[in-house]
Order: sequence, then C-alpha cells, then structure tokens
Amino acid sequence: MNTKNKISYPKHCAATHMVPNVPLVSPTDTVGDVEMLLEQHASSFATINYIYVVDVEHRLLGVVSIKEIFSKAREVQMGAIVQKNVVTVSPDTAREHVALVSINAGIKAVPVVDDSGHFVGVVTGSQIIAILHSKSIEDALTHAGSVHFDNPRQTILTGSVWLHIRKRLPWLIAGLGGGLVGAVIVRAFEQTLAEQLLVAAFIPTVIYMADAVGSQTEIIFVRAMALDHKFKFGRYFSREFLVNIVLAGILGFGMLLVSALWFGNALLALVLGLAIFFTTMSSVLVALFVPYLFERLGYDPAVASSPMATILRNILSLAIYFLIVVLVL
Repeated sequence: MNTKNKISYPKHCAATHMVPNVPLVSPTDTVGDVEMLLEQHASSFATINYIYVVDVEHRLLGVVSIKEIFSKAREVQMGAIVQKNVVTVSPDTAREHVALVSINAGIKAVPVVDDSGHFVGVVTGSQIIAILHSKSIEDALTHAGSVHFDNPRQTILTGSVWLHIRKRLPWLIAGLGGGLVGAVIVRAFEQTLAEQLLVAAFIPTVIYMADAVGSQTEIIFVRAMALDHKFKFGRYFSREFLVNIVLAGILGFGMLLVSALWFGNALLALVLGLAIFFTTMSSVLVALFVPYLFERLGYDPAVASSPMATILRNILSLAIYFLIVVLVL
C-alpha cells in the first residue's frame, strides 16, 4: 500500500517526512520470527526502534519496542506483547505537530495512519530532530523580519532590499508611533518631572522590569499554546495571574525597600514599589491577551504578537507610572 504516492498532501506535513520501510509483522508472528527478520533485513529498514504490528488489511494494531523483543522468549507471539494504545498522526498532520506529538508522548518515532487506520509510514527520530531544527531556524528568522514570510529561511537570507524594507517597515512605524505616544505621556507630566528629578531617573527601570516580566510570560504562554492544541485559556490565565501577583509583589516590595534605604524618601519609595507592582501586572495582561487574540484571529502568535505587545507594554508602563506619581507625590 503506497498511500504517499497516490495522494497529494500539503507541503511540510507528516506524509512528506515519513518513511514506509520499517519492520511490519502480524500478531501471529513470534519473537523468533522478528529476530530472524531483523537479522536478515535490518540494514534495509529506516529505523528499528519499534516493530509495527498490522493485520491482514494493513491496519495498525500496535507497536512493540525493540527492547521488548530481546527480553521475551522466542516462541512468544507479537499479539501477546503488542502495545495497543499507540500515538499516531494522519498523513496531512503538520510537521511541527508531529514533532510535538513525539516530545509529549516520549516516543522516538511517530507512526502515520490514514482515516481508516491503515499503516502508511513512520516519521523517524532523525526526521523529528530535523523538523525541530528547521522550525527553530525559521522562527528565529521570521522574528528578525517581524512579519510573515512564505519561506523565512530562503527569503530573509536571499530576499531583495525592497522586500526586506516592505516586510519590516510596518512594525517599525508602529513602534515609532508607540514611542511618540510615550513622549506625549512624558510631556504631559513635564512639570512633575521638573519638580521630582528622581522620578525621571527611574523611568528606564520601571519600563525594563515590566518588559522583562511581560516577555518572559509571553514566551512561556506562546509555547504552551503550541504544545497543547486543546489549550484552556481560562485555566492557564488564572494560574499565571496568581504566579505573577506573587512575582510583582516580591519585585515591588524589593524596589520599595531598596529605594527607601538608598534615598531616604518614603514617598518616592512607595511610588517606585507601586509602579513596579502595577506595571508588572499590566505587562502580564498584555503578554497573555495579545498572543491569545492573534491566535484566535488565525495569526502565528509567536511572530505577530511580539512587536505589538512591546509597544503596548511600554505605553501602559509610562501611563501607570506617572499616574502613581501624581496620586502619591
């Protein structure tokens, strides 16, 4: 059965990365039969990590680890030791999902079956490593461009000057706009800054801390969405919100204590402590909701959300900081 040659599958799916030449046996074959098969044909198989048990119609019944083969008596039939709860993927499964299935299930190779359960092939461990390596390169290159490229590896490395300008300029303009909004906020509190010079000195610290916690939260969140396709946003949000309340509280109290001892100004210390706490919490909300929104709209959150989240975090941090300054000082 050569489904791979009969059907046209999407690019970068399981079918384009699988191999059909793996050990296939029936449930009535014995361990001795499998040992003989491996002795005679091991060099022709793409992988022998698992022995695949199929029925007469070529439907996958289960797998047996190679370790299991050499730990059983030669007369034991494969049907007696086969592992039936097999993790499989369909031929049109995206290659990145195949790799994630392998990682989550802890298996060295992922069997591919069609809609009827017929065995089609296997995505081997070497292919899974190659997929992960290729994907990590593409993600890094796509982040460099800030927006979607059809083929990040090829386009970013060999694309024309105009293509790079066209792809990168929109987010840079958005960032410039965010910077101008930030400047407007700072100018609105010009008199306050003139009266409290130390307030201006801590603007970079407040923005940096908010951005650091927000970026950290965003990276973990995007990875969580990628790893779990049945991702429950409400449950994740509740846990992450509690985690970051504790983190924001520790960072805010630490800032309050250090600044009070260093500058001897209780009100300034209170401003800085509150600013760190509330800007950190606002950055966490941005880090969770912006990627989730992009994912719901059908965009890759790993690529699309980063520039926008950074702009929003910086604007919110400035606004919150100066609002606390006005209320406390």
